[in-house]
Amino acid sequence: YELIQAFISPNLTFDSAETERRREVAAQSVSQNRNVVLENQKIIDAHERVTSEHVDILRSLSEAKFLRHRETLYAGFLQILASFLLSSLILGLILLYLYAFRNELYRRTEILVLFGILLIIPTLVASYLSGTADVSSLYVPVALSAMLAALLLDIELGITVAVMSAILCGVALNDLHATIVSSLCGMVGCYSVRRVRNRQHFNYSIIYLTGSYVLVILVIKGIWFTYSS
Repeated sequence: YELIQAFISPNLTFDSAETERRREVAAQSVSQNRNVVLENQKIIDAHERVTSEHVDILRSLSEAKFLRHRETLYAGFLQILASFLLSSLILGLILLYLYAFRNELYRRTEILVLFGILLIIPTLVASYLSGTADVSSLYVPVALSAMLAALLLDIELGITVAVMSAILCGVALNDLHATIVSSLCGMVGCYSVRRVRNRQHFNYSIIYLTGSYVLVILVIKGIWFTYSS
């Protein structure tokens, strides 16, 4: 190697700055628009055959209307108000459930604080993920909160936490699939820790929970693929 280095010198070096500049130029040269639709132009009429081009145009129109409507101040205020009212309704239902059926827990402040923590943490994570496009909604720790509730209290309250926190996270993420996956897997997590006595039982719980995530996601993807096809 030293002998070759004495007679040969590199005549081509990697320029990271120039490479990045050329990548940006190439990306900017690619048009983001596939079709152009003029004002008052007919997209499709009755009894016409629907093609993939029609579907793309109508989907783009729907997304553009949604984004335009979302950017208005009035729509943003209504969305925040609706999310707040729905979250308050869910929390009120939990308190009503505790008051009516588990009054001995309702009178204990530390239990109410624990419920609040177990519900707030997944909701905060979901709120953060709603503004992050590169992170999956599966990182929302609904199943973890439900399992903790089942371990610290009982499986019935764990299932309650799973369902209610999944709904709250679904509201924050605006994603029905995340609600279904989180609630079902949270229930499985509660069931898996109902008889935990040692570390080995936790290993079984992890296996059950992982299997339930894979199964539920495959089922939902299959249903969505069948529907979209």
